[in-house]
Amino acid sequence: MKLLRFINRWDSLALMINATIGGGIYGLPSQVFAKSGSYSLIAMLVCVVAISLIIFCFAEVGSRFSGTGGPLVYANEAFGPFTGFMTGWLTLVLRIIGMAAIANITISYLGFFLPFAQTGLGRSIFIIVLIITLCYINFLGIKQSVVFNNIFTIGKIFTLLFFVIVGMFFIKADNFNFKTPVSFDSFSGSVLLMVYAFSGFTGAIATAGEMKNPRKDIPYSLIAVQVFKTILYMLIQVVCIGTLSTLAQSEKPLTDAASNFLPGLGGIVISIGALISFTATLNGGVLVASRTCYGLAEKNLLPSFMGKVHYRFHTPHVSLLFICGIMLLLTLTNSLLFLLTVNALGTLFVYIITCASLIKLRKKKNILAAGFILPAGNLIALISILFCMLIMTGSTQKEVLSILIVIGAGCIVYGFFVIGKKSIVAGAKTTE
Repeated sequence: MKLLRFINRWDSLALMINATIGGGIYGLPSQVFAKSGSYSLIAMLVCVVAISLIIFCFAEVGSRFSGTGGPLVYANEAFGPFTGFMTGWLTLVLRIIGMAAIANITISYLGFFLPFAQTGLGRSIFIIVLIITLCYINFLGIKQSVVFNNIFTIGKIFTLLFFVIVGMFFIKADNFNFKTPVSFDSFSGSVLLMVYAFSGFTGAIATAGEMKNPRKDIPYSLIAVQVFKTILYMLIQVVCIGTLSTLAQSEKPLTDAASNFLPGLGGIVISIGALISFTATLNGGVLVASRTCYGLAEKNLLPSFMGKVHYRFHTPHVSLLFICGIMLLLTLTNSLLFLLTVNALGTLFVYIITCASLIKLRKKKNILAAGFILPAGNLIALISILFCMLIMTGSTQKEVLSILIVIGAGCIVYGFFVIGKKSIVAGAKTTE
């Protein structure tokens, strides 16, 4: 049983918007401002430059493939099954961590309407209901998931544009302060956090196996969304700094800022929009993570039952249940800032591998030609790798240790399911 190719160019664009313009922007403005103040705007520009170069690399590499899995497919073709598995493993774990982070932010914004949902039993109940609902929607089929995604993406963009357009009229210049210098550690820490906000594109391309024309649609969607997202995120950060003097202490910065410059209505509109955004992002995350898990199983890099497709709905139902279960556990047990930073740090590893894949695949024979050729691609790939390494310096020992644990766990899984499986097969042939 195979997945269906239902996603057209506009669906692909909506998935990319949903994946990249996600729930993180509703919580990050205060997190990065607390680290670097008004210099967070400059940190965002640095992040944009770095991520844009990386996106161009993804656009070329992605234009060579049409299978499910995204970065894991690229790494597998360029460097072999172990690197492919580790890339897919990191992508999968980081996607789940990212969804857990979004679920945490959701609770903060839901508290605007239902304060009891922020703590204790109320919090647990709302998280469980939300994740079960998303799992069910994705179980019903790719068509239902894509339609749900498109509708909620429109609602998300509308509320963010409302926030920016109205908020621009209430900005106070005195709120911007560039006189107090910021340390390199704080600045690089801000850049690292912003990687999370700009990193969702790696997930959207994992659904290539269900796109009608992925080799053309992926480069188009990557570049178009990056331009739109950069402008939107910069304006959101400007409005947050310019309208909310207590930004560094805010848990729901967009709602607090909107309530400040438009009392009553502003907070309600943004909070509703935030909840729509979170739901859309989580839905896209469940879709992408389940396809990444399926892609690994399809290449015999995870147990075969993870690659099972439902006979009626044509969805990877076993992977869906696994993803949602782990997501629920992480959401209930970890803090927002830790989840965001670990996700961003691990994502940089995936970027490095994909940029290196560009160089490797250009030298490889018997492979489909790229539908998009990046000028000076090898040089840009090398610069992108150096950028990633520099940004990594903003992480703490605890966060680095967490990523090393994830990588170590991946090595164990690979040894058990891949090497062990090959040994059993080889032993069986020898016996014969």
